[in-house]
Amino acid sequence: MKVRLHSILGIPLLMLILPVLAAAQVTFVQQSFSAPSGSVPSVQVAFTLMQTAGNLNIIVVGWTDSTTAPTGVTDTANNTYKLAMGTAQIGSLSQAIYYAANINAFASNTVTVTFSGSTNQPDIRILEYKNADQNVPFDVSSWNTGKQVDAVTSTGNGSGSSAPSTNFANELFLGAALPQGKVGPGGGFKVESGDLTGDIVEDMNVTTAGIPAVATATSTSTTGDWVMEMLAIIQSGQGAVPGAAPTITSVTPGTAKSGVHVDVFIHGTNFRQGINAIFDTTPGVDCSLDPTGTIIDCFAPPHAAGTAKLVVQNLDGTESAPVDFTFSAAAAADFSMSSTGAQTVTAGSSATYTITITPANGFSSAVNLTCTPPANVKITCTLSPSSVTPGSASVTSTLTVTSTA
Repeated sequence: MKVRLHSILGIPLLMLILPVLAAAQVTFVQQSFSAPSGSVPSVQVAFTLMQTAGNLNIIVVGWTDSTTAPTGVTDTANNTYKLAMGTAQIGSLSQAIYYAANINAFASNTVTVTFSGSTNQPDIRILEYKNADQNVPFDVSSWNTGKQVDAVTSTGNGSGSSAPSTNFANELFLGAALPQGKVGPGGGFKVESGDLTGDIVEDMNVTTAGIPAVATATSTSTTGDWVMEMLAIIQSGQGAVPGAAPTITSVTPGTAKSGVHVDVFIHGTNFRQGINAIFDTTPGVDCSLDPTGTIIDCFAPPHAAGTAKLVVQNLDGTESAPVDFTFSAAAAADFSMSSTGAQTVTAGSSATYTITITPANGFSSAVNLTCTPPANVKITCTLSPSSVTPGSASVTSTLTVTSTA
């Protein structure tokens, strides 16, 4: 602070020249997590400290199940949660991110994440941040999935494309990693939340616009899949405003079988980077925006048979009017298959397995069996017989696997 003396008509005056204070960076406040074992339909996690009005809550939802999905987030402080990032999925490994902006002040706030059914190994990480823009907290986002031997990074949006660039000088990069192995923070990142399973949330402040919005992590395992999602959180006071609301003009196809991941193309206008598709309350899977900005490519999520209301939501919170999307009942299975337990096949040896086909719903037609070894694996396999016809009871075939190396 500087002090100057001035005078008017010989009368001394005291003038204080106060320094201009820069807006504070987006800053981590607190976190908590819960990773119950087994399958549960919902998970509750409590913040341990008093929550401050106007702050931002981030809820990272992980689970190991491709047949269920989160259907919503609530808390005891009556905050309103929206989807920040839809489901990114590889195999059964799945993750989505929710948020509540401009939260209410509350002591001992408990967050509840609800799933569409009993969900395997959910992993919920909740975080509070201060100094984020209260109206438009996010600039851009990125996500990716891969194998543990790959670089763990959000670059790609699952399709190999480059990450988007930031639009504001002062942001916080938040990365959420869900690995089957374990990961550590990427360069410049700090882990703010994590558990013994290796799932982490990391962050890093950046002070330059126009840089790629990427979160990275360091793999400490050599096997297993991973999911990485990243959000660029806008520091308050930078003039972020929402854009025009998106509009859906058509959906192809307009139906999907319940429980089947069908690729859906959503056509429309005012689609922006980071847009999500939501079927009733369930996020779409592996959504990406095409280069023209007019088509969203998503997999339909697990959903009960019936008509769902499909909306798309930009990262700035603007949302389309709903359109109908039909989930039809999945066809009943004709038969089920099972086999005897796993065996180790050493080089130059063989192993046999009994394949059992059990009919269902009166099925009695022939079932043709084939065996195709994975590429670059030196084995051969045969089935005898290669065609079986179940009647009122189960039938079997013998699978012989021979190592040729």
